[in-house]
Amino acid sequence: MIVSKLTPTERILAMDSHLKVSETERGFNIFTAYDYPGRDPAVGEVSVGVGVEDGEFMYALIRGIKPKRVLETGTNVGISSRFIALAMSDNGGGVFDTIEHDGTLSPIARGKMSWIPGVNITAHRIASKDFTPSGMYEFMFFDSNPPDRMPDMLRYLDHLAPGGMAWTHDHQNVENKGVTDVHGSVPEELKDKMRAGTLRGIVLNAHHGGCLFQKPFEFDWMRDAITKVG
Repeated sequence: MIVSKLTPTERILAMDSHLKVSETERGFNIFTAYDYPGRDPAVGEVSVGVGVEDGEFMYALIRGIKPKRVLETGTNVGISSRFIALAMSDNGGGVFDTIEHDGTLSPIARGKMSWIPGVNITAHRIASKDFTPSGMYEFMFFDSNPPDRMPDMLRYLDHLAPGGMAWTHDHQNVENKGVTDVHGSVPEELKDKMRAGTLRGIVLNAHHGGCLFQKPFEFDWMRDAITKVG
């Protein structure tokens, strides 16, 4: 499949005249939505969804691992959703479930993804804790209310396929003082799974970043190496 020579960010911006990019003092690029519901259009909304670098990384990751089924919590106005759906479209399609409890935001996000072909996108208007997955997913992205993100991941972990990846957004040094007030601490159940080798992860120390987890494959030398040492 021949993919556009434009970057994913350029393609997204070309289809949304109300979306702009600006640079932070640290040199990262963030999105600003000027049609965010309930906000002054003259002010906009600073750093809506994932930043450009995070979105481009997620697009490249999905292009590489080629998941056929993806789950997202916290759709908001669909910035991360567009990177995900665009990558799936460029891979040839798939099924994308994205969850947003806010009834105002959910239809807006759905409309902003309507130009992306070949992906069966369902924008569910429901709280993440109330959603019941219909099958297995190869990639998950968690961006609901900050304290709910890792608990959401644990809730859906049985629906992550072997070798599948799960990204909890914004979680960098989540147990540092000051961060736990917003994100909450790392659940002990999650730590137990990592100690047992049934889950592994890395920290993405980007502008928003997060933690990227992977469930071991059915036959997985990394899991076996960790459990033998432990």
